[in-house]
Amino acid sequence: VNLDETVQNVGFELYNVLGNVVMTKNLNKGQNTLSVASLPNGVYFYTIMYEGNAVETKKLVVRH
Repeated sequence: VNLDETVQNVGFELYNVLGNVVMTKNLNKGQNTLSVASLPNGVYFYTIMYEGNAVETKKLVVRH
């Protein structure tokens, strides 16, 4: 996840298909790398939060 230099207070939340949160992370300016190595194969959904509000929600497929 790459963030613009001017953006602050950004969070990342990853959910499984049941809606359970499996990962949360605060994101920093610049390039952010998130490891999904410990997650089982499957479909997940992530939400990018800016100042407490969801700004983007997308699907993520994990295949090892």
